[in-house]
Amino acid sequence: MNSNTRLILVLFLAGAWASCRDKPDSKEIAEKENQKSLDTRTAERDAQFVVNQVSAHYAMVDWTKPVVKVKEQRELRDLAYQLQREHLRMIDQWKEYAENNNIVLPDSSVSSVKNEVDEFSAQDQDSAKLKSWVDDMLDKEKKMLSRLEDYMANAGDPALKVIIQADLPVIRMNRDQLMMLKSKL
Repeated sequence: MNSNTRLILVLFLAGAWASCRDKPDSKEIAEKENQKSLDTRTAERDAQFVVNQVSAHYAMVDWTKPVVKVKEQRELRDLAYQLQREHLRMIDQWKEYAENNNIVLPDSSVSSVKNEVDEFSAQDQDSAKLKSWVDDMLDKEKKMLSRLEDYMANAGDPALKVIIQADLPVIRMNRDQLMMLKSKL
């Protein structure tokens, strides 16, 4: 073999080796695609959590409305008003987060909640009914607290974790106040 043929063969082999080396293997390609896919799924999961959370806060606000109008039990009425204010404030925080992340939110609670609240409002306001309301609200606050605590580890967006961390002590305080009121009734 002459030197020109050897040179061409060496260059050909070097080029072939280099082209194989620059090309990522299928595992790297799959990992990159999965990262893109997982980021999207995480964002969708976060968005769904935000929607569910806002809907739950609206439901809590709706459930406070009939008790805010109660005239005889001032402590209960004051707590209902406080719960209403706190949940409205938290809704505003969730709305701000949603706006920054292009998430579409409901503007009120679901119609089934509104129907239940209307039925509750139509009944006479006796002490057993108000005790039942405290029990229901306590259960709702506990469920909301549990959802927030459970999702804290799964939240993909750090800003979402900040909102959850801000809500947790408020929900705990609401739960505690409802428990104290329950013990008094």
